[in-house]
Amino acid sequence: MRTTFSLLLSTLFTTLTLAQQIPAPQLLAADAGADPSQRKPLGLSKADIHVTITAGIAQTTMTLTFRNDTPRVLEGELTVPLPEGATISGFGLDINGALVDGVPVERQKARITYESETRKRVDPGLVEQTVGNNFRTRVYPIPANGSRTIKRQYVSDVIDSANGPILRVPLNWGETIDDASIRIEVIRPGEQPAVQGAAGLAFVPFEDRAVAEKSYKNTKFAEDLIVSLPKAKANTESIVEKRLNAATMEQLVNGEAPRVARNEFYFVVHDTPPALIERSLTNPPARIGILWDASLSRFEADKSREIALLKRIVSTLIPEASIDLVVFRNEPDAPVTFPAKDGAPALFEHLQKIAYDGGTNLSLLPIVKNYTQVPGNLGSDRPPVNYTYWLLFSDGIADLGSEMPAKLEAPVYAIANDAKANHMLLRRIAAQSAGQYFNLQRLDDGAVLTALTAEPFLFLGLDARPDQIADVYPRGAQPITGARLTVTGKLLAPQATVTLKYGHAGIVTHKVDVTLKQDGAIDTGLISRF
Repeated sequence: MRTTFSLLLSTLFTTLTLAQQIPAPQLLAADAGADPSQRKPLGLSKADIHVTITAGIAQTTMTLTFRNDTPRVLEGELTVPLPEGATISGFGLDINGALVDGVPVERQKARITYESETRKRVDPGLVEQTVGNNFRTRVYPIPANGSRTIKRQYVSDVIDSANGPILRVPLNWGETIDDASIRIEVIRPGEQPAVQGAAGLAFVPFEDRAVAEKSYKNTKFAEDLIVSLPKAKANTESIVEKRLNAATMEQLVNGEAPRVARNEFYFVVHDTPPALIERSLTNPPARIGILWDASLSRFEADKSREIALLKRIVSTLIPEASIDLVVFRNEPDAPVTFPAKDGAPALFEHLQKIAYDGGTNLSLLPIVKNYTQVPGNLGSDRPPVNYTYWLLFSDGIADLGSEMPAKLEAPVYAIANDAKANHMLLRRIAAQSAGQYFNLQRLDDGAVLTALTAEPFLFLGLDARPDQIADVYPRGAQPITGARLTVTGKLLAPQATVTLKYGHAGIVTHKVDVTLKQDGAIDTGLISRF
């Protein structure tokens, strides 16, 4: 085998905001050129996990060694969904026994180079974004009776729970691992964090951080690793980070001595807006529509949480409404009407009998104002009652037609409980229809029920001088669905005061001033990567 290599990282990276129940990575492999359905998981012989947490942001690095116990050279693929809003920040592959980090390359160029190098029987690795926040790693060759090591690293925010912020790291591989090591660092934690999911792992203080570290032999982890962080002592917290400018860093890597080392400064603000500022909707829904995704991509998904939430919605929020159910795949079925009275048992009996197959075409969804406008309904025996809203249960993985529905005439509340979901698309559909998106892996059912019965309380943006603040995220109005809002950006001046604005329908009812200072900035690299 030639010693030259090509290690590529395709940069169609979209960022921001954490599907927690992420499946543990599996490398599926088969003979080169074989049908993908023939791929089977390779055994995991070694795992090294390193987590760093600061300012409500975590960087998770997993370095995994997979073994090929067959006498044949194999080609593999590792598909991993990342948490909602997570940003992939590193990728590595072993080359001639050494782990080599990848570099960002535009997608088309990366694919061309990968195929070219593969034909030369060279050692390329390619990780690319597929749909939503899902990433696919292709690895070739995996030597006969040998192994390959893959490193993947991503940055994400922690999520709020009833007992405080948590971070979940997938450990449930379902097999015994020869060697495993875990290291978790929480920088400036304040109070002591806690960890569960791995026997004997506990935090101890070390310098400015709390560290939990342990090695394991011949261990089978039965559950995910959950890091519980102390609750914030104040409603508003902010942290500033400094990082060496990319151009300056490149000079140092190339052995050049820059005349002036220039730092860039990034900030993160976590704010807990007052939950009491809500406006209840006075008119109960008279008619709602349910759009239920029955495509093949949802076949293996656990839909029990969605059905349980829908039962609560029907029994507590819309007990007198009429419900129109539209099951869709490559095209929508004709609507079926159910009364919500007595919990709509016929509706849930119908949902249990649905077959999941085919592709997903969201462009044909009948998100209209009135029942008589739904395709397949003449409406002659139906009163012209407008929909109060539509509930969309889908993973958002649209593989047919346009991603966006052709019509968005009524509010859409999109709901997903799948780590593979296309969160950005579902959030976009909801936002453009004046609805909301609920990622059930970040929210409890109570938060969803509250949002369905109240006018949304919105984050209306951040005010600051343009010469002091740049690259602020999120932009525009955002509904507050969780307990905490996270705002990030770049700090251009030694000091700046920013104002977070909240309210309803564009009217500001609440403001929070935050002062940011470059002096005393931390140096972790996490905020800038996020």
